[in-house]
Amino acid sequence: MKILKFEAPWCKPCQQMTEMMKSVSLPVAVQRVDIDVDGETAQLYGVRSVPTLLLVDDDGNMLTEPLVGVQSAGDIAEYFGGNLLH
Repeated sequence: MKILKFEAPWCKPCQQMTEMMKSVSLPVAVQRVDIDVDGETAQLYGVRSVPTLLLVDDDGNMLTEPLVGVQSAGDIAEYFGGNLLH
């Protein structure tokens, strides 16, 4: 299980989200996906806006609805923490 973080180097909100996520302790790895380099993966998951976070299992199946846009550290922890407990 891991969190996919869809982003782009030119995206200011993505940079804000990166900083925000540094303050969140998550029990799973976060894999960054640059949509400019790996647009195929973004398309596979229907990502239309960055930043977007989503939880996937080891086979790549989505376990949560995408979390789109800049989120607070508390919202990130609550969203993924709650979904990881189920």
